[in-house]
Amino acid sequence: MSVRPNRPTGRENQPGGPPARRTAGFSLPELLVVIVVLAVMATVGISRYAGSVVHHELHAAARRVQADLELARQRAIATGAGQTVQFTAGTGRYSLLGVADINRPGSTYAIDLAGSPYQVTIASANFDGAGASQITFDAYGKPVFAQVLAANVIPSVVLTAGGRTVTVALDPSSGKAHLP
Repeated sequence: MSVRPNRPTGRENQPGGPPARRTAGFSLPELLVVIVVLAVMATVGISRYAGSVVHHELHAAARRVQADLELARQRAIATGAGQTVQFTAGTGRYSLLGVADINRPGSTYAIDLAGSPYQVTIASANFDGAGASQITFDAYGKPVFAQVLAANVIPSVVLTAGGRTVTVALDPSSGKAHLP
């Protein structure tokens, strides 16, 4: 009687017998190790991705505030009249008083950073060291302060999202807004 090569004979693991044949594929422990490694990598990747989204939203909102402060400054220079920007701390809202919203004629130019795409809160707006939440630019584009600023006071707006903060600072002499 002859033995077929593909059929086990029962003598595969005996000395002098044919070598044990391994079937193609992976064992259960090997698959489990791969799944655990992929799960750890996915967890780390998702948390880093979420953090980068918050970082992007926060900095995009800060650039928006910076651009709108510059818009108010330039509008004051162009019209030769004062231009005020008012911030509401604890929300994401601010407005350029006396400027019409281009998307809603008859309405004041108002921004809500708490909504999409920013999802950011204005933690504080302090333009005079005493908590003033609005800033007015004069006809020369310079900020007008209700009181004389102390030497260590930097007029600023602080934005927050996901436990992170970013500050938009206003140069007290030129009125230009800048990010750190």
